[in-house]
Amino acid sequence: MCRNIFALQQTLTNITMTRELALDHARHYFELFFLSPEEILNGIVEKGPEFSELEYMNALQLLNRSQAHRDLGSVAVHLERLSDILGERLLAKREQDHNSTLDFVSTTCKRVNIQIDHELEREAEKLQEGLTTIKKKIENGSRVVLKSEDDELGALSVDVFQTVWTTVQNCNNSRLELIDGFYEVVKRLERQRSKSFKVVLNEGYKKMGQISFLLPYDLLDYFEHEITKINEITMNNYYYYSRVHTDLKTKAQDEVRLLALDLMDAKDRYRVAAKKLKVREVMDSQLHKRCDFIGCPKEHLQEVDMGDNSFGSMPIHSADVELWSRQIKVCTRWRWCTSSTGSSTI
Repeated sequence: MCRNIFALQQTLTNITMTRELALDHARHYFELFFLSPEEILNGIVEKGPEFSELEYMNALQLLNRSQAHRDLGSVAVHLERLSDILGERLLAKREQDHNSTLDFVSTTCKRVNIQIDHELEREAEKLQEGLTTIKKKIENGSRVVLKSEDDELGALSVDVFQTVWTTVQNCNNSRLELIDGFYEVVKRLERQRSKSFKVVLNEGYKKMGQISFLLPYDLLDYFEHEITKINEITMNNYYYYSRVHTDLKTKAQDEVRLLALDLMDAKDRYRVAAKKLKVREVMDSQLHKRCDFIGCPKEHLQEVDMGDNSFGSMPIHSADVELWSRQIKVCTRWRWCTSSTGSSTI
């Protein structure tokens, strides 16, 4: 029979160019009849079952009927041992499949975790880069006011404060939009993580139900516990993201408030510096008009001998007093003449 199956298989292979696996299965089954019942049972223990329990039962019963002296007691023993072996093997296989499914669920969830965490890290880096860039823009825009000395500050236009404040507000609005966008992205990623977990658990639940290693209520209790843990982790993550979102916005608003106070202080310094600058300009103008005699010819200034002392220091000796008085009269006479005649000559 085995030779006939092999010959048939070779013929079909030459025709279809494919190997008929069903004929291999049939040939291996007929090879069981060359073995004793004990050898069949020992092969199941060592290599595992290759056929169904019913097929083994038929083979053992056929071997018993083919003997000259049938022993119904021995075939019953063989069938009972077959049932025990297959039952243990089946239970062991179910346990193996059950553990394999648990490993699948755990490995897939870890893979999802790693992927979501990497995306969260990338979003956090993008947020940090964006916040750093905006902060530099705010510092650069306000430096012209906050970092200027009083003299430089007084020379600025009053409109520069409104320009700086507008720039700060626009940058801060961009910063708040960036923070809100980050918050929406991380919530979406967290929802994606939770949804992926539940898909994996649903698939694992179906596989374990088919394996039937655990009782139905034990299996349901196990997955309900896992889903509860996932929901708790998800809610904790949402709470953490909300705290980060609130802290970032609060910090941004606090920085703007402090900057507003610094700008108000700079504006007060600007008013004082601007007043001082105007007073200095007026005094310089008056001093220029008061010293208009400087415009007289140089030879007249050279003819007026100021002595060793200037107008700012009084002479000590009587001779110096008399010389100083004559010089004052000469200067007064020259100024009177120029003012009355409009000429620079006496």
